Amino acid sequence: MRRRWYQFSLRSILILTTICAVLSALAGWWAHRSNRERQIVAILHQKPGLFIILGHHGLDTWAGVTYFNEVELVIAIRPIEAYELQALARLPRLRNVVISHVNSTEPYLNNLRRTLPHCMIDVRK
Repeated sequence: MRRRWYQFSLRSILILTTICAVLSALAGWWAHRSNRERQIVAILHQKPGLFIILGHHGLDTWAGVTYFNEVELVIAIRPIEAYELQALARLPRLRNVVISHVNSTEPYLNNLRRTLPHCMIDVRK
């Protein structure tokens, strides 16, 4: 007796293809976002005085540390320049900025608060 091969219906193949496409798109979006954050961190590391703290989400043993870390805290011991402030504004998960330099004037802090509305700005003099 000859064994019959299992046959897929067109509907099940289309559903499987759609699921694979959606999962691939999500993985690509996630990789793009983490690459963009990595580029922003590289910009911020060009000059000393800004410390970048990455959040840890526990999935680094699965696919590598850089794809599951997100910038959550920035500590500045010098004034943040305009191009760095624009880079910080592009970080979606940034929640805290700690300023610990003496020259933090009120207009400077107001500019920080206006540019980073989703962040808590903590000034320590």
